[in-house]
Formats: sequence, C-alpha cells, structure tokens
Amino acid sequence: MQIFSIVLFLTVFFIHRQPVSAVASEPDAIKIQNGVNNETLINTYESQAKPTPGTGYQLSIPSVEVSTEKFQIPKLDDVADWLTNVLPFMNAKSITEKTIPHQNNLYISGQARRCIYRSGEVVEQVGETYKTDVVEYLSKLMTATELLSAQTVRNVISPKNGSYDFRGPSYEVDEAPPCDAVGDGTPQEAKQVTLAQGFSLSDWFKSLFQKFSAKTVLVSTQLCPECERISCILPGCVKQSVDLDYIKNEKKQKTLKQSGGIVDAGFRTNSMDTTKGENPNGQEENFTKTNTFATKQMENSANLIKCMLVPKDKRSTIGLTEEDCNGFVKEPPMSCQEILKKSTFNPSQYSSFGSSNDATLGFSIPMHKTSCKITNLEAVATFAKQWANKQEGYDNVMKYYKTIEEYAVKAGWNPAFLVALWIEETAAGSVGKQEMGCVYDFGKPGSADPSVCGQLSCIFNYPIRNSTYDFPCSYGGKGGVGCTTFYINAANDNRWFPSNLRGSYQKVVSLGGVNSACAPTGRTSEHFRQDCEAKVPGGSIFDK
Repeated sequence: MQIFSIVLFLTVFFIHRQPVSAVASEPDAIKIQNGVNNETLINTYESQAKPTPGTGYQLSIPSVEVSTEKFQIPKLDDVADWLTNVLPFMNAKSITEKTIPHQNNLYISGQARRCIYRSGEVVEQVGETYKTDVVEYLSKLMTATELLSAQTVRNVISPKNGSYDFRGPSYEVDEAPPCDAVGDGTPQEAKQVTLAQGFSLSDWFKSLFQKFSAKTVLVSTQLCPECERISCILPGCVKQSVDLDYIKNEKKQKTLKQSGGIVDAGFRTNSMDTTKGENPNGQEENFTKTNTFATKQMENSANLIKCMLVPKDKRSTIGLTEEDCNGFVKEPPMSCQEILKKSTFNPSQYSSFGSSNDATLGFSIPMHKTSCKITNLEAVATFAKQWANKQEGYDNVMKYYKTIEEYAVKAGWNPAFLVALWIEETAAGSVGKQEMGCVYDFGKPGSADPSVCGQLSCIFNYPIRNSTYDFPCSYGGKGGVGCTTFYINAANDNRWFPSNLRGSYQKVVSLGGVNSACAPTGRTSEHFRQDCEAKVPGGSIFDK
C-alpha cells in the first residue's frame, strides 16, 4: 500500500494538475468562538490643551479603519489543488463518483475591540465583524483532507443517502477578544483578497478628562473556518489542544483528534517537527499582523510529503526550494547543565547587593538570598494557573521548580524570587515567549534561549542584577534607567512592573511556605502606587 501510494503521489506531481470543481451553496454563517488572536496595536493620544489644575479637558480619539484593499491571507492554493488532484488516484471510483465536495462558502473573518485607558479606568468599544470574500482553497482543503485521511489514517467517512457529502455551513468569528489578548504567528507567503466587509470603530469623545492623555489598545481575533479540522487531518493534532466543538458530533471530534494526520501516517519521523520550531499559525501584514490557525504548519506538512517523495535533484521541477525541505529535523535539546555551562556567572558577583531600600521604590526584595525556598509547591503552582487561567502554568511549576531551585542556589539567587518573576512575566511559561522575560543572554540583547534553563542562564548573566532598585527598573523599561525618570516617562510600556513584581513575590512567599525572613520589606504595592500617583504629573503610573 505504501509503495502504491508513493507511485500515485509522484504521478500526480508530474502529470495531473486539474482541480475538482466545487458545488455552489451558501447557507447562513454560524458564529463560533474559534480563532486566534492577532498582534496587539497600541497608540497614545494626548490633548492639545495645556493642563491647568481643576480644569477638565476633552480628548477626541480618532476612529479605526480597516482597509478593504490589499488584505492578505495565507497562500495555500497550491496545497489545496495538489491534495485535490491526488484524490482520483487514492480513492476508489465508487467513492469518487459519489462525492459531493464542500461548497464554496468559507471565508476568513475577524472582530476587534478597542480598549481606551485613562485615569485608571478602561472604556471598551467593539467594532463590526470584518469578512473576506470566499476563500476557495478552504473548501478544497477540507474535502481533500477528509477523503485522503480516510485512506491513510484512522479517520472515517460514511455515506449519507448514498453520497459522501462534505457540504457544510460557513463559520464566522463570534466575538472580539478581551483587552489583555495577545497573538503570535509565523510569517507566511501571502495571497491578496478583498474584504467583503470591513470594520470601523466610531469616533470616541469623552468630556471632563482629568488626565490629558489616553492609551488605546486594539485587540482582534481572526477565524479561519475549518482550519481546526484540517489541522487534525493533515499535520495531525494528537498532541495539540484543538477546539472542534463547532463539529456537533462528539464521535467525529474524537476520531479527528485521534486520527494521527496524513503526515504522521508515513512521512514524519519522531525526530521531525512540522512546525519547524516556530508558531504553527500563519501570519500576514494587514491593519496589524493577523494570524490564521495552523496554516503555516499545513504548508510545512504539504512540503514535507513532497520532499519525502521526490528525489532531491527533481524537487525544483515542482517548485520546491531547499528551504521548503530543511528545518524539519529537531536538534536534541540541551540539558540544563549544558545550557548553564555556557554561562559565565560567578556567585561572588553578588557579594554586594547595592541599595537595599531605594527611596524611589520604597521597598526591597532579597533577590540573592539562597535560603528562600518554596515548601508548599502546589499552592504556588495553583497561583500560577490562576494568573492566566491555564493549566500549563500549574504543570510547569510542578515540573521545573526543583531545577530552578538547584541552579538558583548554585548561582547565588533567591529561588522563590525567580519563580515569582516567572509567574509575573509569562504565568510560568503558559503565555508569551521568553519564560522569565529575559532577552539579554551572553551580552547579546535578543539572543536568549526562551526555555526555563535558557532563561536562568540569561538572568545569571544579566548585567543589571544587584539591587531591588536596578533590576526591576531595567526590566520594566529601558535598561539602566533610574526609576524616577522611568516612571515619569509615559512612553515606557511596563512602568508598573516593579510594583507588580513585588506583589507576585509576596504572594509566592505567603502561599509557598517560604521563610518569613524572605518577605519583601518596605511599602506595600498599594502604598507604592499611592506614592507614585502623587508625584507623577499627568496621571497614575498604573494607567494602562
């Protein structure tokens, strides 16, 4: 069967190029909660008026428009046509003749929310849903992968009224994401389409502004319909969390998740990764960087099949590049010991901790007290889970704490502090990239390994590391900038970071059964906030 399949695939590459036509039908779109978040857009608006104590000011915030021109989506036409062309060779004639493909009714949609922060409050506006014109390759991909997977993996298709009917509804994004949403993806070759409907957010006008500036955050979610199903069938989703609830058949959902995927059936070895170590979501430049679920991994998966079947000297004839065929084999991960061997830290570097209680911060944390160990680990893990409402945070704390503790003690760091930093930055690795927020490894900004052990190495080599004053202030904004300057400068994004870090550390100490001598000293976060609000012109440093 495997040899037969290979011959048929090769035949398709070179002689068969005609796509199968789709059946036209357009049922009403169903709203679903699937989709991935796009990159966040942040803007600051300031009043032209000159502030005078006791006087209210008005601030008009412009509308947000999404252009209906040059909207980009992933270019997967070739993948869809290629998989469709395989069908006559892989399916029995009796199936092919009775197949009704998914109709041309699938399109990409999205919705945005604008969050306006001023004077410690947030005002939210939700825009209209934006929609592309019909994306023809989505219906082809859905039909082809369902049929092919029934021949190659554990997916099952059954006739209805004598036909293999793949027609189904169109789907549309349900709602805009919350204000704290973040999104990520991997750049992908783009295809230009037209927006059938754009969105806009009306002019926002608020009177009696006590503060004369506002920060606006535009967050958005984008839905690629049926991409979850296709992801489970083509790359495989056995080890991924994929939401298939929109398929109103629990048995079908289970089958799709356990099918293994066409690639996993005979083309991907255990040492290969179809994400190539990157985010599986595709990403295009639009009104912001917009993302589509697993489309980059789909593209990689199709390339992997072709690269495995076609001899190297023939790959160019079907448009395969060297880049298309490289990057699948995963390098074995370095151990923590190997990573930290690269580090140049020396515990003697921490013999002097600098200012213990700076007047600007008003508190200190014993960052280098190695005896501050967590004894109630489960309570801290639960705290990490609650931070972002993700089980991954809990699991990571339980899995990695002993490693963090071991190497923190060797390097002269407070293990409980490093865990608090980890939770504050990424909810213990459940959100974001650099797990402990460190990007400065080996003297090269941006070179840090994002893993737990890589982050330990980064922190141990971090040049600004001695005092409570220096470390959080450099973390929160521009490295080395004093907190007084830092807090007044509203252009810095994380000006509330030192206070938040203190609060997280206090929580870890309290919940984790850490020695009370390890607790932060000085003002509480609440007092710190009040103090800063009083001294910073133009509003609280905590205005997001």
